Amino acid sequence: QAIASSLWALATLKIVPPPALLVALQTTAAVTHQPWRPQGIAITLWSLASLDAELIPILVRRMLSEAALQADSFSPQAVANLLWATATLRLDPGRELVRVLTLRSVQCAGEFNAQS
Repeated sequence: QAIASSLWALATLKIVPPPALLVALQTTAAVTHQPWRPQGIAITLWSLASLDAELIPILVRRMLSEAALQADSFSPQAVANLLWATATLRLDPGRELVRVLTLRSVQCAGEFNAQS
């Protein structure tokens, strides 16, 4: 959560941190043994996309894999943030993630607002 919040704050303030910090945060996030929560996944990828950061592939694979497993817990905002981030970063989310996020979007379509 601290990594996601730090990246979100930097991206929101439009502060591009030194590449070494981005690498350190991503590396730490990639090897943590704690499961990622849907909001953390969406915010982390949104922040990295907003910062136009160079990504560490192992982190991206882990986050997209966990997102597919937890898609039924994503809020409308998290779905929108994750899809925007994958498009902005030109990531291939994979068919399974697209499938489960599409299903989740249908389930919570009434909760979407102008921001999501």
